[in-house]
Amino acid sequence: MFYQIIKADAASPTVESDGWSKITATTTWSFYQKFKEATAPQEAEGLPEGSYKLYVFAKDKAGNVSEINSASFDVDLNKPTVDLFFNGTSKADNAVEKTNKNYEFAFSVSDT
Repeated sequence: MFYQIIKADAASPTVESDGWSKITATTTWSFYQKFKEATAPQEAEGLPEGSYKLYVFAKDKAGNVSEINSASFDVDLNKPTVDLFFNGTSKADNAVEKTNKNYEFAFSVSDT
């Protein structure tokens, strides 16, 4: 088996293309991409944020070559944000309310 990971908007490779890496596993294979936490996506190790395609093909000992198969995936290095609301008011300042009434908590989550 051979594989390539390229940007999703790049031209699809052919079996004759450069850049294929050989997979040495005989029955199963998994791909692990190491990432480190960074303050900005471009500082991370591994694949930068974006859309990618994984391409694979197999070649047997007789030289027969399979079709190239592909799967798309995205690398998202941005953390989601959470906004907390207390009794209808944003609590970004972490203020404390001291009252004897029912409390209503709400939140919203966004991810880019």
